[in-house]
Amino acid sequence: EICAPLILASGGTVLVRQGWVEASKKELEMRPETKIKNQIVITGIARLPSKPWNFGIHNIPEKELWIYLDIQEYAKIKDISDLVPSVFHAESFSPTMPSLMVPKEKWHPNNNHLQYILFWFTMCGVLLLIYYQRFWKK
Repeated sequence: EICAPLILASGGTVLVRQGWVEASKKELEMRPETKIKNQIVITGIARLPSKPWNFGIHNIPEKELWIYLDIQEYAKIKDISDLVPSVFHAESFSPTMPSLMVPKEKWHPNNNHLQYILFWFTMCGVLLLIYYQRFWKK
């Protein structure tokens, strides 16, 4: 997935997750048409970056291998002083942006309600069985 700094017209810099690009076009030199100097309009959603987990793989910034996006580490490596502490997930670009990137699907909040229902009703059933075994069965 390509994540690039975008300089805002109002000042500051924000990281934009643009989506996926084929492996042969991973390096910026292989896709010079995506380096735009004009103003563009991006539609999407801004979110805080996900937090790393303790038992996973760690970033290797020297090799441009980012398992999770650490804003401070990215700003230090790329020498960006005014980086906004959020990540913008792009859904669409203005017509001047080349359509080389495949945008990521729309982000939706996590919805685990069915799992919660199943878990708690199962717990209720187990406790009813225990209660029945203890007090009603003679």
